[in-house]
Amino acid sequence: MSIIYQKLTAVYAQAYRNLRLESIKAHPESFCAVYEEQAQLPKLMFEAAIENPVNSRFMMGAFDGDVLIGICGFVPLAQADDAGELIQVYVRAAYGGRKIGLGLVKTAVSEAFTIPYIHRVLLDVKRGNLNAIRVYEQAGFEPNTVTPTLVGEHLCMSISRDTHA
Repeated sequence: MSIIYQKLTAVYAQAYRNLRLESIKAHPESFCAVYEEQAQLPKLMFEAAIENPVNSRFMMGAFDGDVLIGICGFVPLAQADDAGELIQVYVRAAYGGRKIGLGLVKTAVSEAFTIPYIHRVLLDVKRGNLNAIRVYEQAGFEPNTVTPTLVGEHLCMSISRDTHA
């Protein structure tokens, strides 16, 4: 098995949509989206961004052959001139335990740091999602703050350009 990581382009918009909806349906506790609402939208947020890239947003994909098996998005943060956020990180369960999530996160972070003004990459993860936290720590992220939300406590983690290997 040879996994390829690459930015998604318009040709992968439908595969992204299918995988994103799968992720929300399989793990509603991990995402701030409701499957039934998202499934009704004509275009998901990143589906439109994949078809018409804007504002340094991108979605990385992990592929097993020509099958999209993982996603990891990046969006610049409007409230921070030098930072962006990883969002929508997901790898199909059948591919768990193979460090594909780690490869996907590392690839997305490296791509984010090619954007000249990005010096920090942030992410939020549910505090009890220990597998995801371990992956993010292995990728070089460090915990910053814990924030209470309506769906539980979230851990904010970050990595800076200076500490990124």
